[in-house]
Amino acid sequence: MSIHGAVYFITFTEHLSRFKFTYLLKHKSDAVCKFKDLKVWFENKTGARIKTVHSDNASEFQNGEFGQFLRENGIRFESNVPYCSEQNGISERGHRTLMDSARSMVNEAKLPSKFMGSAVLVATHLHNISPHPTQHNTTPNQILKGTKPQCDYLRVFGCDAYAHIPLQKRTKVESKARKYIFIGYADHQKGYQLYDPDSNTISIHRDVIFNENGFGGSE
Repeated sequence: MSIHGAVYFITFTEHLSRFKFTYLLKHKSDAVCKFKDLKVWFENKTGARIKTVHSDNASEFQNGEFGQFLRENGIRFESNVPYCSEQNGISERGHRTLMDSARSMVNEAKLPSKFMGSAVLVATHLHNISPHPTQHNTTPNQILKGTKPQCDYLRVFGCDAYAHIPLQKRTKVESKARKYIFIGYADHQKGYQLYDPDSNTISIHRDVIFNENGFGGSE
């Protein structure tokens, strides 16, 4: 189980750009809710409709609420022939790359496995802003969103992070900064996700000093 309380993750890859959308799930049934959110975002952002979803032969994508949602929205579902995972090679290779990257980041930072979920999200973020070999070295972010990503904000996963504490949250004699563990980037804010091992909580901060050679979060 991740520090977010999730035990699964799911990725959706936009075929043209190879842009990946990764979500952490507490239950497999949460996948349909994430896809609904993705559909709204994608159609508002691009003006295009999702016409086809290709997946493995898992029944949860064909039956139940997920399958019903696809049918109601005129989205065609395609699946692999049983035991032919190579027919879904983009996702299979993508999952392997994300897991290998996340495992390397967690091990390098000497963090326990509960940080794998955060590392998978960071690996996805790095994939989306990195040149893709099948796209003439253009990043998925550029193709889908039309903007060239900036990289000066990137930091080493799991490193020590010292976040400024606003005056409103401390007394004059208390420290102006607190030590955290850097675990990712905020989705809808320009900030960093930091983990407090003392309170087992995640918070978003903007004013942060990083020690990218320090990994004090090992347990």
